[in-house]
Amino acid sequence: MKTVIFNDELKVGYPEGFHIMDEEEMKEMGMFDNGPVLCLKDSERHMIISVGLKKVGGFASFVLNQKEIAKKMEGYIGNAQKEYGYRFCDFITRNVGDHPADGFCYNYEAEGVEMYAEAFTWKRGKEIFYFYLYAREELRKKSIQVWEEILASVSECLD
Repeated sequence: MKTVIFNDELKVGYPEGFHIMDEEEMKEMGMFDNGPVLCLKDSERHMIISVGLKKVGGFASFVLNQKEIAKKMEGYIGNAQKEYGYRFCDFITRNVGDHPADGFCYNYEAEGVEMYAEAFTWKRGKEIFYFYLYAREELRKKSIQVWEEILASVSECLD
């Protein structure tokens, strides 16, 4: 497994076959974020994984919790993906390294292909990390196995 350091904050492992997407690839995919973002793509597996980071201010960092953030994320993504036939599946929890992350799964359609996606949030103090999986529905089982390996590989960079 290869490793990449994300924003000097996290080490993220990824299996052979994935590559780090460059800015041009991310623009083509419409992947924009309001903070640092890392995107990994495996064309053979038809998977894209992204990791994002947002920093929140004082009061918001105390009142927001992961479950609330995940619910707000679901509403935002649901609205943004309406034109792609967004269908909510369920709220779920997965581990990111040693930390529980809250999120949800959903389906949508892209260029006539049925897709499966998961979105998770992990709050660490004044930082909120976001983890996303995009995969073909027909490859869901294998994609989730790879996704869980990647999530399990995540560790914090210690000073």
